[in-house]
Amino acid sequence: MNNVWKNIVNAIKKVVGKLFTRTTATFLLFLVLAFALWLLQKESTGEFNVGIPVAYVNKPGDIRIDSELPNSVSFSLKVEQGNALSLFRRRSHDTIYIDLDHYKFNSKGVIKYPSDSLIAAASELYQGFSVRHCTPSFIDIHYSRMRQKVLKVVFSDVDSIQLAPLCTMSGPITVYPSEITVYGTNIDTMTVVRLKHIKQKTYDSSVTERIPIVRSNNGVAYSDTVVRVKIPVERAIEHRVVVPIEVENQPVDTILHIFPSEIELTYYMPLGSNEPYNASAFKVSIDYKRINMATKSCQVEVTSQPDDVSNIVLDKSEVSVLLEKLDTRN
Repeated sequence: MNNVWKNIVNAIKKVVGKLFTRTTATFLLFLVLAFALWLLQKESTGEFNVGIPVAYVNKPGDIRIDSELPNSVSFSLKVEQGNALSLFRRRSHDTIYIDLDHYKFNSKGVIKYPSDSLIAAASELYQGFSVRHCTPSFIDIHYSRMRQKVLKVVFSDVDSIQLAPLCTMSGPITVYPSEITVYGTNIDTMTVVRLKHIKQKTYDSSVTERIPIVRSNNGVAYSDTVVRVKIPVERAIEHRVVVPIEVENQPVDTILHIFPSEIELTYYMPLGSNEPYNASAFKVSIDYKRINMATKSCQVEVTSQPDDVSNIVLDKSEVSVLLEKLDTRN
């Protein structure tokens, strides 16, 4: 008897296996889904609620929002006959954007975003549905206007910029934006906007660094929080030239002898520039008023140079001097 029953069960399994193959099961599943969607398309006419996220964009810098704004709005929708499938075409990341830059912020201190605008925005997202009402029915945006001030941006990390060997700055360091507008109630004592310190680096080519500003903790808002600092660097070649030492502020009744009277000057020029400069392009001098009479010596300074040279080094920092007074009685 048991063998007979087992044979019957095995026969049933074989028949079911042949009837319900994977292709057959897939076809039946699609058939059921198609029937369900047809019923939904044909019969669904009820109302339902949906929440749509709200984002507030382009807030003017001198405006502070004083009220807590809703981050979503609930809408009551009713499907139009034959348009139930429109629900499936709505993207899950759709958002209603409220552009604050379109509004005039006057002294009243409040803006009402009306239900008509909310419903119109929802209708754009849910085409094929009629939007009945929304909750909240309008959005109150309470605000206050802050004082504002334009301040210069200061980059103070020049010493942190190290150049690779035989590299030179090909121009000034530039900051963009060079000025930033600050907003707040306590900005009278602010004079500049400073940048955060950068790590010491060695540069062998031009680069633009993005550096955050140092932000105050007293409720100040900024038109920009990150600035671009361009550091222009290019390869260079080293040149040497011997330059005579001149004297500034020398009295007419004094002859000054300088030892040595010439000094070797080393400088960098950008690679690919014109011919090297000769001695006449530089001015190296000592100031008579700064002579140390006790040691009979004076510091040497470069007082004039071409704009496109850098890394000037003198082979001596000071020279010896000998003063000789002239007899002016005759």
